[in-house]
Amino acid sequence: MVFLPCTRSRVSKTGLIHLNKLQYLVPSASLYDRWVQVRYDPQERSFVHCWYEDQYYGEAHVYLPENDYPKRQELMAKLQAAPKIIIPPVAEVPLYNYLERKLAAHRIQVEEADINNTLALVKAKKEYVKAALLKAPQTVLETAGATGTSERTGGLSADSNNEFGADSLTHLLAVLLKRTLDAHDRLSVHTLWRTYGPFDEGLIRKTVRSAFR
Repeated sequence: MVFLPCTRSRVSKTGLIHLNKLQYLVPSASLYDRWVQVRYDPQERSFVHCWYEDQYYGEAHVYLPENDYPKRQELMAKLQAAPKIIIPPVAEVPLYNYLERKLAAHRIQVEEADINNTLALVKAKKEYVKAALLKAPQTVLETAGATGTSERTGGLSADSNNEFGADSLTHLLAVLLKRTLDAHDRLSVHTLWRTYGPFDEGLIRKTVRSAFR
């Protein structure tokens, strides 16, 4: 670079230097309205090197204003026109599109209604089973209270007189429901038995069969 021809040029207020009938845009705004040293290659006129106070500021490239007519024509040639959107007439639109949309919406509503009905039926069955299971211990307690025994004594006497216990209830529910009860289900059965038991085996069979009929 030090062997390139060197000259001095004043930077205009718009950041341009004039050299060999060309305008170059300096790379830094701090050079505006100053005298700079310009080194250039006579065979490469697209850019020059700018120096100021023994500091190199980079390359200044040829400035081509956008309002130049040849440049504007070149940019216009590069532009691609947006494709025109053609909307078909109403008479050419097939009617089945609207019908298919209505049919799809109706199918979604029917599926949602079926799911809601199934959930409501399952919830009703659970409430029925719970009410039937809670009804038996209340009858036992009322009988125990009428005979003058305590609530706890009545529960123990019923459990001692009847061999049907919590484990038997768990096995019976697994058989009636036709599935294996997991740990959570077995814990729930034992908790129910300790809280509201004992229950009659015939009542359990009748309640489960009527709920899942």
